[in-house]
Amino acid sequence: TGNVAIELGKAVQGNKTDVSVQGSDAAEQITYTSAASLTDIKISGDLGAGANTITVTPDTAAADLKTIDLSGLSATGGTLASTITLVAANTAITSVKGSLGADTITVVSANKAVAIDLGKDTAIDKVDVSSTKISDKSNDASIKADLVSITNALSGDQIVLKGATSIKDRGDLSGEANLLAALGKLGESKDGTLADTTAEVFTYKGNTYVVDAAGDAAFANNDILIELTGIVTFNDTVDANTITVA
Repeated sequence: TGNVAIELGKAVQGNKTDVSVQGSDAAEQITYTSAASLTDIKISGDLGAGANTITVTPDTAAADLKTIDLSGLSATGGTLASTITLVAANTAITSVKGSLGADTITVVSANKAVAIDLGKDTAIDKVDVSSTKISDKSNDASIKADLVSITNALSGDQIVLKGATSIKDRGDLSGEANLLAALGKLGESKDGTLADTTAEVFTYKGNTYVVDAAGDAAFANNDILIELTGIVTFNDTVDANTITVA
């Protein structure tokens, strides 16, 4: 059976999309290009056998888009790969939920504190945070305003950073007064002095954090910091600025 192309961009009611797609033994290739006025995208269903794909591309003027939810999308007897690429206009986005397949999700700094859920599946997911940043590191509240968080980062999943070529785990820093103080204990000397190409990993109050100083000698404004729900460990190797969950 040949490939089946499906465009869902017109499936909109009240500035929202909520559709269920039931597939066949063919390879469904779904594309979704949102309207500028869209607020929520939810696509679910079982695409069945075949090498199924879905690509979600928000409109370059979609300033009101709040959520993208593919968590109910699967492919029993087949494979599923999703691609979600946020753009700078998506300043209202708060939540992105991947499918029950291999998700590739790209976020940028204008998206601010978006929460990403990769889902509990065995496929390899990838999140590109190389263009994100913490614009103001002066206190915990300002940090969290830009903090990208990732849930269900499971073994084999990947995170694309900006300048990291190595990775170091600095352990649990929950004894520090706040997140900002914990950041000040990173580095080999535990005084906040960082190697510009080393991704620093630490845990704080039950969650895991990754810093990419991106060329700085300390965690500074416009550097990368992400939060991962729970205790997450990474492989010791970094490939093309990409770290992998152990």
